[in-house]
Amino acid sequence: MLQQAKNWVIHPTAPHPLIESVPEHPLLVQVLYNRGLRTAAEINAFLRGVDAVQENPYKLRDMTPAVARIIEAIDQGETICVYGDFDADGVTATALLV
Repeated sequence: MLQQAKNWVIHPTAPHPLIESVPEHPLLVQVLYNRGLRTAAEINAFLRGVDAVQENPYKLRDMTPAVARIIEAIDQGETICVYGDFDADGVTATALLV
């Protein structure tokens, strides 16, 4: 059986002034830097949840009928099944919905 070669992507190290300007652990700063947060203000806003909702969820296709159907199911006492996947955000989102 042939082994496929791994292609690791190593992100650049967060700039030292950024690490020093955020009071959180340097590893957390590095992870957030890897996710595209480039300034102390962006990191602090993210950690405080300032911009947690940037978009209107009703812009998603069929959101209005989906919400109406959920409300109807609650009003009628119907069982609602929640599906989710098993990665970190899937389990978290599923738990929040349940």
